[in-house]
Amino acid sequence: MIDPTETPCRQIEPPRELANPGDVKNCSDFASQLAAQVWFDRYSARYGDVARLDGDRNGRACEENG
Repeated sequence: MIDPTETPCRQIEPPRELANPGDVKNCSDFASQLAAQVWFDRYSARYGDVARLDGDRNGRACEENG
């Protein structure tokens, strides 16, 4: 049975669309290759390599950072 006096659940907002960040990052902005990869993976699926972090287009960002 549902109690009509109970506080209703908070409405969950749908996720906002991930905006294109543009060419705002360089490999030197990241502490590690992994940090660059996380950023790259977040945006590349939708917008491609907008910050040009993957010079050889193999899917790994900032490989020279190790």
